[in-house]
Amino acid sequence: DALQVFYGIKFILLVTLPEVLHGVAARHLPVFDGDYSPESGWNQAQAILARRGEFTAVFCANNFIAYGAIRAFREAGIRVPDDISVVAFDDLPEEWSADPFLTVARQPAYEIGRTAATLLLDRITGTHRPKGESIVLASELIIRRSSAPPHHVEAGQPRQFHPIA
Repeated sequence: DALQVFYGIKFILLVTLPEVLHGVAARHLPVFDGDYSPESGWNQAQAILARRGEFTAVFCANNFIAYGAIRAFREAGIRVPDDISVVAFDDLPEEWSADPFLTVARQPAYEIGRTAATLLLDRITGTHRPKGESIVLASELIIRRSSAPPHHVEAGQPRQFHPIA
């Protein structure tokens, strides 16, 4: 669900990069909603560009959205990562890209599937699980060439993030 992805993005930013959000309340992060396609990423990047505000990074809900956003930024003459960083959840299989470019928060897809199947089987067989149990699986930040420190933001000033869900 897109709302859960959005709250996950906020949590990751607040926990792993608190200095990035210095002085910026997470509830004030602008969110641009769409589906999980490159076209949606392109459209949402256009919405970001139309705001004409100062921004240095976007965090996309998946890599397809990120590729659409990168295309829109490049078409507008905005250089990734020189002018804006783009980061996404997920990752592409290595065989899909000979030269990986996108910085990602890689999710453990196999472990997510295995855990979901176990939970489903437990429910079918009536196996008792604690009510409200939370299962947290670790993500891995893979820093590649689509992200960089902002060049035009002065020290001590907050970076502007725009999550795209």
